[in-house]
Amino acid sequence: MSSENREMNVDVAIAGAGPTGLLLAAELAMRGVHVIVLERNAERPAFVRAFNLNSRSLEILDRRGIVERFLAEGPQVPFTHFAAIDGPLSLASLDTDHPYVLGIPQTRTEALLEAHALECGAEIKWGHELTDVEQDNNGATIHLRCGENLSQFHARWLVGCDGGRSTVRKCAGIAFPGTAATRSALLGDVELEDPNSLSYGNHQTARGSVFVIPRPGYVRVIVSELAPPGDPSPPVTLDALHDAVTHVLGRHVPFVRPRWLTRFGNAARLAERYRAGRILLAGDAAHVHPPAGAQGLNVELQDAFNLGWKLAAVIREGA
Repeated sequence: MSSENREMNVDVAIAGAGPTGLLLAAELAMRGVHVIVLERNAERPAFVRAFNLNSRSLEILDRRGIVERFLAEGPQVPFTHFAAIDGPLSLASLDTDHPYVLGIPQTRTEALLEAHALECGAEIKWGHELTDVEQDNNGATIHLRCGENLSQFHARWLVGCDGGRSTVRKCAGIAFPGTAATRSALLGDVELEDPNSLSYGNHQTARGSVFVIPRPGYVRVIVSELAPPGDPSPPVTLDALHDAVTHVLGRHVPFVRPRWLTRFGNAARLAERYRAGRILLAGDAAHVHPPAGAQGLNVELQDAFNLGWKLAAVIREGA
Protein backbone atom coordinates (compact mmCIF):
# COMPACT_ATOMS: atom_id res chain seq x y z
CA MET A 1 0.00 0.00 0.00
CA SER A 2 1.48 3.32 -1.07
CA SER A 3 0.76 6.83 0.13
CA GLU A 4 1.23 10.32 -1.20
CA ASN A 5 0.57 13.90 -0.22
CA ARG A 6 -0.81 16.20 -2.87
CA GLU A 7 -0.80 19.97 -2.86
CA MET A 8 -3.91 21.14 -4.62
CA ASN A 9 -5.54 24.54 -4.55
CA VAL A 10 -9.03 23.24 -3.75
CA ASP A 11 -11.72 25.58 -2.49
CA VAL A 12 -14.31 22.94 -1.60
CA ALA A 13 -14.14 19.15 -1.32
CA ILE A 14 -17.47 17.32 -1.28
CA ALA A 15 -17.77 13.79 0.09
CA GLY A 16 -20.46 11.90 -1.80
CA ALA A 17 -21.57 11.89 -5.44
CA GLY A 18 -25.27 11.47 -4.72
CA PRO A 19 -27.86 14.10 -5.68
CA THR A 20 -26.77 16.45 -2.87
CA GLY A 21 -23.09 16.42 -3.69
CA LEU A 22 -23.60 16.65 -7.45
CA LEU A 23 -26.00 19.60 -7.36
CA LEU A 24 -23.87 21.38 -4.76
CA ALA A 25 -20.78 20.87 -6.94
CA ALA A 26 -22.58 22.41 -9.90
CA GLU A 27 -23.81 25.37 -7.84
CA LEU A 28 -20.29 26.09 -6.63
CA ALA A 29 -18.48 25.49 -9.92
CA MET A 30 -20.82 27.73 -11.90
CA ARG A 31 -19.71 30.55 -9.58
CA GLY A 32 -16.01 29.97 -10.19
CA VAL A 33 -15.30 27.84 -7.13
CA HIS A 34 -12.75 25.02 -7.52
CA VAL A 35 -14.65 22.01 -6.27
CA ILE A 36 -13.84 18.30 -6.18
CA VAL A 37 -16.39 15.56 -5.45
CA LEU A 38 -15.05 12.42 -3.77
CA GLU A 39 -17.11 9.24 -4.14
CA ARG A 40 -16.10 5.97 -2.49
CA ASN A 41 -17.93 3.79 -5.03
CA ALA A 42 -16.06 3.07 -8.24
CA GLU A 43 -19.29 3.57 -10.20
CA ARG A 44 -22.91 4.51 -9.63
CA PRO A 45 -24.95 1.67 -8.06
CA ALA A 46 -27.38 -0.01 -10.44
CA PHE A 47 -30.30 -0.18 -8.00
CA VAL A 48 -32.80 2.67 -7.74
CA ARG A 49 -33.55 4.23 -4.36
CA ALA A 50 -36.14 6.90 -5.24
CA PHE A 51 -38.39 7.51 -8.22
CA ASN A 52 -39.82 11.00 -7.76
CA LEU A 53 -38.94 14.66 -8.17
CA ASN A 54 -41.47 17.08 -6.69
CA SER A 55 -42.52 20.54 -7.79
CA ARG A 56 -39.92 22.45 -5.78
CA SER A 57 -37.08 20.28 -7.08
CA LEU A 58 -38.27 20.86 -10.63
CA GLU A 59 -38.42 24.62 -9.99
CA ILE A 60 -34.78 24.51 -8.87
CA LEU A 61 -33.73 22.65 -12.01
CA ASP A 62 -35.79 25.05 -14.09
CA ARG A 63 -33.85 27.99 -12.66
CA ARG A 64 -30.68 26.40 -14.00
CA GLY A 65 -32.17 25.84 -17.45
CA ILE A 66 -31.88 22.05 -17.30
CA VAL A 67 -35.36 20.91 -16.25
CA GLU A 68 -36.25 19.70 -19.76
CA ARG A 69 -33.53 17.06 -19.50
CA PHE A 70 -35.33 15.61 -16.50
CA LEU A 71 -38.86 15.99 -17.86
CA ALA A 72 -37.86 13.84 -20.83
CA GLU A 73 -37.15 10.92 -18.50
CA GLY A 74 -40.57 10.03 -17.12
CA PRO A 75 -44.29 10.69 -16.65
CA GLN A 76 -45.74 13.81 -15.03
CA VAL A 77 -48.22 12.65 -12.40
CA PRO A 78 -50.69 15.41 -11.34
CA PHE A 79 -51.51 13.89 -7.96
CA THR A 80 -49.81 12.36 -4.93
CA HIS A 81 -50.64 10.59 -1.68
CA PHE A 82 -50.50 12.41 1.64
CA ALA A 83 -50.63 11.00 5.17
CA ALA A 84 -53.69 8.79 5.62
CA ILE A 85 -55.99 10.64 3.22
CA ASP A 86 -58.10 8.22 1.21
CA GLY A 87 -57.44 8.54 -2.48
CA PRO A 88 -54.98 10.77 -4.34
CA LEU A 89 -54.35 14.44 -3.55
CA SER A 90 -54.57 16.66 -6.64
CA LEU A 91 -51.63 18.98 -7.32
CA ALA A 92 -53.39 20.94 -10.06
CA SER A 93 -53.98 24.04 -7.91
CA LEU A 94 -50.35 24.48 -6.84
CA ASP A 95 -48.89 27.88 -7.70
CA THR A 96 -46.03 26.50 -9.79
CA ASP A 97 -45.04 25.84 -13.37
CA HIS A 98 -44.71 22.18 -12.40
CA PRO A 99 -47.92 21.07 -10.63
CA TYR A 100 -47.05 17.39 -10.68
CA VAL A 101 -44.65 14.72 -9.48
CA LEU A 102 -42.10 13.59 -12.06
CA GLY A 103 -41.53 9.86 -12.22
CA ILE A 104 -37.78 9.50 -12.74
CA PRO A 105 -35.38 6.88 -11.32
CA GLN A 106 -32.76 8.29 -8.98
CA THR A 107 -30.05 6.72 -11.14
CA ARG A 108 -31.12 8.95 -14.02
CA THR A 109 -31.43 11.99 -11.75
CA GLU A 110 -27.86 11.42 -10.61
CA ALA A 111 -26.55 10.87 -14.14
CA LEU A 112 -28.11 14.13 -15.33
CA LEU A 113 -26.82 16.04 -12.30
CA GLU A 114 -23.34 14.61 -12.86
CA ALA A 115 -23.38 15.81 -16.48
CA HIS A 116 -24.52 19.24 -15.30
CA ALA A 117 -21.77 19.43 -12.65
CA LEU A 118 -19.10 18.49 -15.18
CA GLU A 119 -20.42 21.09 -17.63
CA CYS A 120 -20.09 23.70 -14.88
CA GLY A 121 -16.45 22.73 -14.27
CA ALA A 122 -16.59 20.47 -11.21
CA GLU A 123 -14.23 17.52 -10.80
CA ILE A 124 -15.61 14.11 -9.77
CA LYS A 125 -13.34 11.36 -8.50
CA TRP A 126 -14.95 7.91 -8.34
CA GLY A 127 -13.42 5.20 -6.16
CA HIS A 128 -11.96 7.73 -3.70
CA GLU A 129 -13.06 7.04 -0.13
CA LEU A 130 -12.66 9.69 2.55
CA THR A 131 -11.25 7.93 5.61
CA ASP A 132 -10.33 10.75 7.98
CA VAL A 133 -10.29 14.55 8.33
CA GLU A 134 -8.10 16.97 10.26
CA GLN A 135 -9.13 20.60 10.62
CA ASP A 136 -7.13 23.78 11.02
CA ASN A 137 -8.00 27.48 10.78
CA ASN A 138 -7.52 27.45 7.02
CA GLY A 139 -9.53 24.39 6.09
CA ALA A 140 -9.39 20.62 6.28
CA THR A 141 -6.79 17.98 5.45
CA ILE A 142 -8.65 15.09 3.82
CA HIS A 143 -7.30 11.53 3.94
CA LEU A 144 -8.29 9.27 1.05
CA ARG A 145 -8.14 5.63 0.05
CA CYS A 146 -8.25 4.66 -3.62
CA GLY A 147 -7.78 0.93 -3.98
CA GLU A 148 -4.43 0.16 -2.31
CA ASN A 149 -3.26 3.77 -2.45
CA LEU A 150 -3.52 6.30 0.36
CA SER A 151 -3.29 10.04 -0.19
CA GLN A 152 -4.24 13.35 1.37
CA PHE A 153 -4.84 16.93 0.31
CA HIS A 154 -6.03 20.21 1.80
CA ALA A 155 -9.26 22.06 0.97
CA ARG A 156 -10.53 25.35 2.31
CA TRP A 157 -13.92 23.76 3.04
CA LEU A 158 -15.29 20.23 3.27
CA VAL A 159 -18.97 19.37 2.83
CA GLY A 160 -20.27 16.00 3.98
CA CYS A 161 -22.92 14.78 1.54
CA ASP A 162 -22.11 11.17 2.35
CA GLY A 163 -25.40 9.86 3.68
CA GLY A 164 -26.99 8.93 6.98
CA ARG A 165 -23.88 7.07 8.19
CA SER A 166 -21.72 10.04 7.22
CA THR A 167 -17.99 9.62 7.83
CA VAL A 168 -17.56 13.39 7.61
CA ARG A 169 -20.13 13.98 10.36
CA LYS A 170 -18.43 11.45 12.62
CA CYS A 171 -14.97 12.91 11.97
CA ALA A 172 -16.31 16.38 12.79
CA GLY A 173 -17.69 15.13 16.11
CA ILE A 174 -21.23 16.25 15.30
CA ALA A 175 -23.90 14.32 17.21
CA PHE A 176 -26.91 12.87 15.38
CA PRO A 177 -29.76 12.77 17.92
CA GLY A 178 -33.28 11.65 17.12
CA THR A 179 -35.67 8.74 17.41
CA ALA A 180 -34.78 5.17 16.58
CA ALA A 181 -36.96 3.15 14.24
CA THR A 182 -40.09 1.67 15.75
CA ARG A 183 -41.19 -0.03 12.52
CA SER A 184 -39.27 -1.81 9.81
CA ALA A 185 -40.27 -2.60 6.23
CA LEU A 186 -38.80 -4.73 3.49
CA LEU A 187 -38.38 -3.43 -0.04
CA GLY A 188 -37.82 -5.70 -3.01
CA ASP A 189 -37.35 -4.92 -6.68
CA VAL A 190 -38.40 -8.31 -8.06
CA GLU A 191 -40.18 -9.99 -10.92
CA LEU A 192 -43.44 -11.88 -10.46
CA GLU A 193 -43.28 -15.50 -11.57
CA ASP A 194 -46.96 -15.11 -12.49
CA PRO A 195 -47.66 -11.49 -13.60
CA ASN A 196 -51.31 -11.95 -12.60
CA SER A 197 -50.57 -13.06 -9.05
CA LEU A 198 -50.32 -9.55 -7.60
CA SER A 199 -51.91 -6.37 -8.93
CA TYR A 200 -50.47 -2.89 -8.56
CA GLY A 201 -51.43 -0.62 -5.68
CA ASN A 202 -51.98 -1.09 -1.95
CA HIS A 203 -53.23 -4.44 -0.63
CA GLN A 204 -54.52 -3.89 2.90
CA THR A 205 -55.50 -6.71 5.26
CA ALA A 206 -55.92 -7.05 9.01
CA ARG A 207 -52.28 -8.17 9.17
CA GLY A 208 -50.79 -5.19 7.36
CA SER A 209 -50.31 -3.95 3.81
CA VAL A 210 -48.38 -4.83 0.70
CA PHE A 211 -47.67 -1.92 -1.64
CA VAL A 212 -46.84 -2.82 -5.24
CA ILE A 213 -45.38 -0.25 -7.64
CA PRO A 214 -44.98 -1.07 -11.36
CA ARG A 215 -41.53 -0.59 -12.84
CA PRO A 216 -40.22 -1.38 -16.35
CA GLY A 217 -39.78 -5.15 -16.35
CA TYR A 218 -40.29 -5.65 -12.62
CA VAL A 219 -42.26 -4.49 -9.57
CA ARG A 220 -41.28 -2.79 -6.34
CA VAL A 221 -42.85 -4.54 -3.34
CA ILE A 222 -42.95 -2.89 0.09
CA VAL A 223 -44.18 -4.81 3.14
CA SER A 224 -43.73 -4.65 6.92
CA GLU A 225 -41.00 -6.94 8.21
CA LEU A 226 -42.26 -9.83 10.32
CA ALA A 227 -39.56 -9.61 12.99
CA PRO A 228 -37.17 -6.67 12.64
CA PRO A 229 -33.67 -7.90 13.58
CA GLY A 230 -31.74 -6.42 16.47
CA ASP A 231 -28.88 -5.95 14.01
CA PRO A 232 -30.24 -4.51 10.75
CA SER A 233 -26.98 -5.01 8.84
CA PRO A 234 -27.53 -8.60 7.54
CA PRO A 235 -28.79 -8.59 3.95
CA VAL A 236 -32.46 -9.13 3.18
CA THR A 237 -33.27 -12.43 1.48
CA LEU A 238 -35.91 -13.24 -1.11
CA ASP A 239 -37.37 -15.79 1.33
CA ALA A 240 -37.83 -13.07 3.96
CA LEU A 241 -39.70 -10.87 1.48
CA HIS A 242 -41.84 -13.82 0.39
CA ASP A 243 -42.68 -14.82 3.98
CA ALA A 244 -43.69 -11.27 4.91
CA VAL A 245 -45.97 -10.93 1.87
CA THR A 246 -47.48 -14.36 2.52
CA HIS A 247 -48.21 -13.37 6.13
CA VAL A 248 -50.05 -10.19 5.11
CA LEU A 249 -51.97 -11.59 2.14
CA GLY A 250 -52.56 -15.12 3.44
CA ARG A 251 -51.50 -16.62 0.12
CA HIS A 252 -48.40 -17.56 -1.80
CA VAL A 253 -46.96 -15.04 -4.29
CA PRO A 254 -43.82 -16.34 -6.01
CA PHE A 255 -41.06 -13.79 -6.66
CA VAL A 256 -38.09 -14.38 -8.95
CA ARG A 257 -34.95 -12.60 -10.14
CA PRO A 258 -34.49 -10.01 -7.38
CA ARG A 259 -32.71 -6.83 -8.47
CA TRP A 260 -32.48 -5.14 -5.08
CA LEU A 261 -33.54 -6.23 -1.60
CA THR A 262 -33.27 -3.94 1.40
CA ARG A 263 -34.98 -2.84 4.60
CA PHE A 264 -35.80 0.59 5.94
CA GLY A 265 -37.33 2.00 9.09
CA ASN A 266 -39.07 5.11 10.35
CA ALA A 267 -36.09 6.52 12.25
CA ALA A 268 -35.78 10.32 12.29
CA ARG A 269 -32.54 12.11 13.17
CA LEU A 270 -31.18 15.64 12.88
CA ALA A 271 -27.55 16.72 13.22
CA GLU A 272 -27.07 18.91 16.27
CA ARG A 273 -25.41 21.47 13.99
CA TYR A 274 -24.76 21.74 10.28
CA ARG A 275 -21.30 23.30 10.65
CA ALA A 276 -18.18 22.57 12.69
CA GLY A 277 -15.40 24.96 11.72
CA ARG A 278 -14.63 24.42 8.05
CA ILE A 279 -16.82 21.31 7.80
CA LEU A 280 -20.45 21.49 6.65
CA LEU A 281 -23.21 18.89 6.31
CA ALA A 282 -26.03 18.56 3.79
CA GLY A 283 -28.60 15.97 2.75
CA ASP A 284 -28.90 12.68 4.62
CA ALA A 285 -25.65 13.44 6.45
CA ALA A 286 -27.57 16.24 8.20
CA HIS A 287 -31.02 14.67 8.54
CA VAL A 288 -32.77 11.35 7.98
CA HIS A 289 -36.47 10.53 8.00
CA PRO A 290 -38.85 7.90 6.62
CA PRO A 291 -38.31 7.65 2.84
CA ALA A 292 -41.91 7.61 1.60
CA GLY A 293 -42.44 9.79 -1.46
CA ALA A 294 -38.68 10.28 -2.04
CA GLN A 295 -38.59 12.91 0.72
CA GLY A 296 -34.86 12.47 1.27
CA LEU A 297 -33.92 13.04 -2.37
CA ASN A 298 -36.06 16.15 -2.74
CA VAL A 299 -35.07 17.75 0.57
CA GLU A 300 -31.38 17.23 -0.15
CA LEU A 301 -31.63 18.99 -3.51
CA GLN A 302 -32.99 22.00 -1.67
CA ASP A 303 -30.13 21.74 0.84
CA ALA A 304 -27.61 21.86 -1.99
CA PHE A 305 -29.33 24.74 -3.81
CA ASN A 306 -29.46 26.80 -0.63
CA LEU A 307 -25.91 26.06 0.51
CA GLY A 308 -24.29 26.55 -2.88
CA TRP A 309 -24.75 30.29 -3.33
CA LYS A 310 -23.97 31.02 0.32
CA LEU A 311 -20.71 29.08 0.40
CA ALA A 312 -19.66 30.54 -2.95
CA ALA A 313 -20.34 34.03 -1.61
CA VAL A 314 -18.06 33.35 1.36
CA ILE A 315 -15.28 32.02 -0.86
CA ARG A 316 -15.49 34.51 -3.72
CA GLU A 317 -16.99 37.65 -2.18
CA GLY A 318 -15.89 37.43 1.43
CA ALA A 319 -19.44 37.23 2.77
